[in-house]
Amino acid sequence: MFQYQYTVTEFINNIKQTLLESFPIVDIIGEVTAVALHQKSGHLYFSLKDDNAIISCVCWNKQVGKYQHILQNGDIVKLRGKITVFPSNNKIFITTQDVTPQGAGSIAKALAIVKEQLTKEGYFAKPKRILTAYPKSIGIITSKDGAVIEDIKKNLEGKFPCDVFLYDVAVQGIDSVESIIRAINKFHTLAKRVDFLIVARGGGSEEDLYHFNDINLVKAISNSEIPIITAIGHETNLSLADMVADLSVSTPTASIKHMANRLDLIESLYKNISQIKYQIQNLIYLNNERITLHSRALQTPEKYIRFLNRKANNLFTVLSNHVIDMVHHKQLRISRINVNLKNPIALIEHRQLHLQNASFRLHAIHGKINNYSQNLNSMNRFLLGLSFHKTLERGFSIIKQNNTVINDVNKLTSGSYSIEFHSGVANVEIVVKK
Repeated sequence: MFQYQYTVTEFINNIKQTLLESFPIVDIIGEVTAVALHQKSGHLYFSLKDDNAIISCVCWNKQVGKYQHILQNGDIVKLRGKITVFPSNNKIFITTQDVTPQGAGSIAKALAIVKEQLTKEGYFAKPKRILTAYPKSIGIITSKDGAVIEDIKKNLEGKFPCDVFLYDVAVQGIDSVESIIRAINKFHTLAKRVDFLIVARGGGSEEDLYHFNDINLVKAISNSEIPIITAIGHETNLSLADMVADLSVSTPTASIKHMANRLDLIESLYKNISQIKYQIQNLIYLNNERITLHSRALQTPEKYIRFLNRKANNLFTVLSNHVIDMVHHKQLRISRINVNLKNPIALIEHRQLHLQNASFRLHAIHGKINNYSQNLNSMNRFLLGLSFHKTLERGFSIIKQNNTVINDVNKLTSGSYSIEFHSGVANVEIVVKK
């Protein structure tokens, strides 16, 4: 029976091929040991061990900067990589694709190193931006297949109406970091920019969520020109991504709590219109009272006073009816707003413009009323200047008999008379000599 004879190289290559087919990608948990950075190539060599075995690993120089702080002697990590065999020394290596610290101690140690670097570069000192409660559009970065997006959609139903754009990403594992960074960059290229982004995923262990401490992801969130909310589904420790985000919440549902509620907005509109209506009516009433008081105080010809009073009353009646009808008309229009209201801000601005116009017209009418009051005051001063009291002050007097003014000498007879001077009245007896 013929048996194929391998060369050494062929045999090693067959072993390598068999391993690659059986284990295309492997996840291994172990303790890091024998860490050594090759000075010429820049590759980082190390081993993973447990109580009974040890395996060699390599982190190529392009990834050393990303994982060197995690690959420290004594750290417990989960390594994802590929199996490779070096024919020159028959040695099996695991080439590193991703590294995640395992256990509270290793995670805290790796986190502290990244946090210190970001702090020195000023990422945590950047001011937070205020998120609008009335967005026209928002972007959601999460997995399209998870429950997270359904929860957010459900809670958006009662909120301010806006457009929602979903970018499907991996939220766990080696691909999650680059996937989320790609999504953030993509939203910056849209012709119409969204008002803010939500980066969301469900809960998980510290190990599952560790990728949200990736330095490149943290920088992408911090450097984003679009405000970002992180909703990574944890209740206790914040990730570094949370710390640089404009808003961090513990659950995806809470990421839209700051948005305005549609029903509350409509109720607020009604309240504002009612307050404006009351203020206008009160202003009309107060000005009407002022006119009434002025007209009573003035000593003017009765006919002219009645004319001005009728004119002022008619003016205020027309204005009051017009403003009340206008406000009532606006209320009827607002009451027709249905739950599919698309742009309450534009409606508010439209209503405010009409109310401002009504206020301007009221101000103009108020100016006319002030002119009438000034005319009345001028006439009153004129009439007072012509009154008989002013004549008495100049040295004249009035002779009366039985309250009848004697204005003709031929009517003067002997008897009792009263003479009215400026300073008072004197009763006298007059004897007429023929």
